[in-house]
Amino acid sequence: MSINKKIINILTKYFRREETDEERKELYTWYDQIDHSEAISQTKINDIQHRTKERLLHSIQEQSSKKSSIKPLWTKISVAASLLLISYFSYNHFVTGDKYRPLTDAQLAAISPGANKATITLSSGEIINLDNLENNQSMTVDNTVIHKDLSGQITYHLKQQDNKSSRTNTMQTPKAGQYHIVLSDGTKVFLNAESKLTYPENFGSGDRIVELEGEGYFEVSKTALHSRFIVKTNWQSTEVLGTKFNINAYKNEDAVKTTLAEGSIRVSPHEQNKKSIILQPNQQTILNQHEFSKHQVDASNVIGWTRGLFCFDGTNSEEIIRQISRWYDIDIEYNKDKNPITYSGKIPKNLSLDKLIKLLNYADINAYAVTNQKNERKLIIN
Repeated sequence: MSINKKIINILTKYFRREETDEERKELYTWYDQIDHSEAISQTKINDIQHRTKERLLHSIQEQSSKKSSIKPLWTKISVAASLLLISYFSYNHFVTGDKYRPLTDAQLAAISPGANKATITLSSGEIINLDNLENNQSMTVDNTVIHKDLSGQITYHLKQQDNKSSRTNTMQTPKAGQYHIVLSDGTKVFLNAESKLTYPENFGSGDRIVELEGEGYFEVSKTALHSRFIVKTNWQSTEVLGTKFNINAYKNEDAVKTTLAEGSIRVSPHEQNKKSIILQPNQQTILNQHEFSKHQVDASNVIGWTRGLFCFDGTNSEEIIRQISRWYDIDIEYNKDKNPITYSGKIPKNLSLDKLIKLLNYADINAYAVTNQKNERKLIIN
């Protein structure tokens, strides 16, 4: 593997987003010519790091001495962060032989954010892809009419009241998917990406019980025909009568967060040694393996995802990364040894991935996307 001065110069410009199209092509050609049958020695990796560090330092010193009203975006990134990128790129994309290469601007722009996508699994086991159900179209399953309105919302209607039916359905959204459903009692549920809601086709006269994995926002209908509405997750049950609230219960998050927007709810951990907590609007419970606590929050930020926004309010970088992974359906690798940093702000969820990466870089979250010959994509964050 030949590491000449020209390649080092292009690498330096690449990590500062200043390479030309021709230079990027030359860099890709260099990657493809690497002999992957031979392991790259640590000495060569160190050589890349050392020589690129010198170039970076020299470049930054030159820029700091020039007077300019325009501050390049990548001058915000520290030399240390750039070296982490170089180290990662040198080892993981050369030594492992996966041959990951950066996505082009066109490839990045083509990665769209999430949209309305979901399936419904009926009690019979039949799976309905809601993309195949046209707007303003209905289908009948036994005593239940499932209707997709002009906005794409799914609504359940009963042909006739049946208090004895115990059939359940499951709505499931994939990564990069979300959906809005109105249950047979009139309760509205917004289901976020990579989430699952299990519910009866028809609620009887007793408790209305549903099960949630992932994240859902509920606007529970208060009706004289029914009593309590209960949402069960892996660690807790949330009991309501008529209210609006959000539950975040993803399996890869270290806590279940329940946030009240309107009304009142009781949150009860499954562990008997933990007492229930009653929430008032703009309060949130956090339940994990170590604690069950109540906090004051801005509920409008928590449910911002239902309005097409990522809303971060002191959110740590690791949680932000997981949200991005779900919404853009892209695997993410990041340095778990670094202490998470908290961020606050709002980002539209309809941005293409290239625009999102620019925003992350501006916030000093150093990110770049790569792909391999199998078209497997990753977002690398340092």
